[in-house]
Amino acid sequence: MNKFNKGIAPLIAIIAIVAVVLIGGSVAYYYYTTKVEPILQVDQTTDWKTYENEDLSISFEYPAIEELQNLKLSQHNNPASSLIGKYFTLDVTESNIKSPFRFSTYSNDFQSFEGVVFNKKQIDVNWDSSQFASNMGIARDDVFFVKKLDNKSLLVAIYENYECSPYMNLVVLVPLSKNYPNLEITIQSSDIDKKLLKEYENKEIEKTGASCNMKEGLGAVAQNILDEEYPDLNNKIETARLIADSVNILNTDGKEGYYLRFEYNKDFSDNNWNKDVATYISNILNIGKKSFDIYIDSSEKLPANKGSMGRFNMGYYIVLNSNVGINSNKIYKKDGLSIYVQKTDSKLLPFIINSRYCKNDNDCMVRLSNNCNYGSYNKFDEYFDVGGCERTIYSQENQKELSKMCDETKQYVDIKYGGSVCTNNRCIPTEKIVFCKDGVLP
Repeated sequence: MNKFNKGIAPLIAIIAIVAVVLIGGSVAYYYYTTKVEPILQVDQTTDWKTYENEDLSISFEYPAIEELQNLKLSQHNNPASSLIGKYFTLDVTESNIKSPFRFSTYSNDFQSFEGVVFNKKQIDVNWDSSQFASNMGIARDDVFFVKKLDNKSLLVAIYENYECSPYMNLVVLVPLSKNYPNLEITIQSSDIDKKLLKEYENKEIEKTGASCNMKEGLGAVAQNILDEEYPDLNNKIETARLIADSVNILNTDGKEGYYLRFEYNKDFSDNNWNKDVATYISNILNIGKKSFDIYIDSSEKLPANKGSMGRFNMGYYIVLNSNVGINSNKIYKKDGLSIYVQKTDSKLLPFIINSRYCKNDNDCMVRLSNNCNYGSYNKFDEYFDVGGCERTIYSQENQKELSKMCDETKQYVDIKYGGSVCTNNRCIPTEKIVFCKDGVLP
């Protein structure tokens, strides 16, 4: 089982500060043009490489650093001949190079005889530690923490002890497919982190005379990670999040998309429309709520209140497994509500299921997504019944470096992009300007 290895070097944050004085007012805004090392500069994609694999039907981007050169994918049968399942690992080929990450994914029928794998279900980024443990078949006491990084990935810290070798498994998880539920990006620690762990190990030996059970010490390290006490690991976690955000599903075989248009008439009671959109789709089309995902075309005008009747004067896209099956070019009716169903072109599916997917620059635009993320996207969004944003999120930026640009006690970061491009089938924001604005966001 891989342990933590060498980390990623600290990165350059701010190169220039320019003051802009607003005419007629006394408030000054400061903006920064930034130049960051390749591992953090998400809008300089020439400094990132793209990995693509047809067997898994995925692609993702990763920093062009020496420790991640010559990545090679290997397919393995279960090491235990009596157990079933396959898995893939993606590692550097040179044995003398210590990679900051280890990439792996396990088939949903894989049975582990050594260590924990995360293949029971696709992750839900809203799971808490108890839900994660239950869904993954892991003892709750062995889950140090589960942290939502963004709307696509989770950071988890798991206690493992195989043959008296206790350690902490620190992994960023991103959902992949039905057969290979999640991509695991294992974060491997630096020599500094190993030294810290060694100190806890020595304390454990002093207390118990053995180091076979390091749960208390590793739990303390996990809490420090959660509190962002280790800059080296903070940078690697943020870089792993950016890698996870770049994951594209290349093959949509086995999935079908449909465009739905709602209409209601006088028989549709006001007391009957307070359910979520997924419930109406499920009831009227007679398909399970968990069998489909809902998306919208962001260029179509949305109702001001998503809980209002305006939800039924707009169109939706649903994507479901082809074996579920519904009839297209048909109108379904129930209780005064009608849904017109039309099958979508399969070429649209990659765009619908991934709002950052693109073929050319014209597919991309700078906008606020439906989940409060500001950046470069195509026109499709996942649909949420609950609307409103407490604050804007810049998930396409390195959050650690972004937070250093302003005085967090008195200011908040505001970003404006001047354009966007399509690079390696991914929308990328360009012409970035960062503002420090007075005030503290919730």
